Amino acid sequence: MRIRTLVVVGLALVVASGCTRSRVVKLADHPRCRSSIEGRYHATASWSGKSPAMVLKTGSLKSDYSVVYGKTVEQREAGVVFDPDRQSPVMDIPAKYYPFEALLAYIDTDGKVIYGNIPPALQNNWTIMMNLFPTDRVSHRPIALEMVPGDRFGFCVPPGHYEVVEIMFKNDHGNIDRAVSFGKIRLQVLSGKANYVGDLYLDEVARSEAIRISLPVIPEKRDSDNLFGTTGSLGQAYMEGFRSAKNPKGQHTLDLFYEHGFVSAVELPVTTSRWRLILSNVRERIQDP
Repeated sequence: MRIRTLVVVGLALVVASGCTRSRVVKLADHPRCRSSIEGRYHATASWSGKSPAMVLKTGSLKSDYSVVYGKTVEQREAGVVFDPDRQSPVMDIPAKYYPFEALLAYIDTDGKVIYGNIPPALQNNWTIMMNLFPTDRVSHRPIALEMVPGDRFGFCVPPGHYEVVEIMFKNDHGNIDRAVSFGKIRLQVLSGKANYVGDLYLDEVARSEAIRISLPVIPEKRDSDNLFGTTGSLGQAYMEGFRSAKNPKGQHTLDLFYEHGFVSAVELPVTTSRWRLILSNVRERIQDP
């Protein structure tokens, strides 16, 4: 299997000022749209707590459970020997065997779900939010794209050339990871076409022939109502500050894969519009099993 990996490191972006707020242009609100950006976004729900952990059944309902953190002593075929964290100076539950049938889920040290399903309240589902800036119409506002996990997406976008000026990841708990130092990512939207921009896979095992973009992030939290509204003027100083921010605290990977036979939601003829990656200090490697 060949996997193309692009590891992205620092490049500041200069964006013309004068914009105050992004436009959200969902395709569902524009059934007569004559140029669109369309695709699919895939992301598997992940564990939101520390690991390892068990989600113990405490009743007959799916909402009847408790989360137990601790250490895995031994993982077996039908269960796990688990040593719960000390509850208090006078309460220390000893390690014992927990059969999987007594659990809703078991999460190992790496945060991987070994058994069961994570209850919705304990899941991390990351929504991707991007701001696209029209490079050939600098007086226009940027366009906001919001992609929900497990769904196809579509946006009515005027034809032209665009550049990604902001990428954020927001989970179900209101936490936000802001991508930094990701270079220039450009896209051309053709008139009269459904511009298929690919199937996007977040933080998953890379697919054969996928292009992987590694996105360093800085975690932050802010009001979800202001995600696309607090950017203010997209001037040079603002965007350079976020693009070149130092000391990222984590990373998301985004794999771009182009499927055959994609059909537009508004019955436009489909063209594959590939993201143009203009990156600084790119290291590209081919991995074979």
